[in-house]
Amino acid sequence: MKSAIVLRLMLPAILAAGLVALRLAHVGAFDRPPFIMLNLLFSVQAAYTGPVLLLAGNRQAQRDRAMAEHDFAINQTAEAEIRQILEHLVRNTEATLCIARHVGAVVDEVQGDSQSTHMAH
Repeated sequence: MKSAIVLRLMLPAILAAGLVALRLAHVGAFDRPPFIMLNLLFSVQAAYTGPVLLLAGNRQAQRDRAMAEHDFAINQTAEAEIRQILEHLVRNTEATLCIARHVGAVVDEVQGDSQSTHMAH
C-alpha cells in the first residue's frame, strides 16, 4: 500500500527528471520552450504532493495533540504526588520540631537540676 503511494508520488518526479535529462542531452525536438510538457508534469506532481503533505501535517498534529494530552495527564499525576510528598514533609518537620522542643526542655531541666545540685554542695 505504502509502496504504491510512494511510486505514485515519485512517478511525476521521475518523468520530470527524464525530460530535463533529455533536454540537456539535446535528444529530440519535443518540448521546446516554454516547456509545456515539463510544466504539466510539475503541475501533476504538485497535485499529488499537496494533499499528501496536508495529510502528513494533520497526522503529525494528531500525534502532537495526543502526546500533549498524555504529558498533561502525567504532569497532573506528578503534581498530586509532589503535593503528597510536601504534606508528609510538613508533618515530619512539625514532628521533628516538637521532638526538638521536648529534647530542649529535657536538657534545660537536666541542666537546671545539675546546677541546683551543684549549688547545694
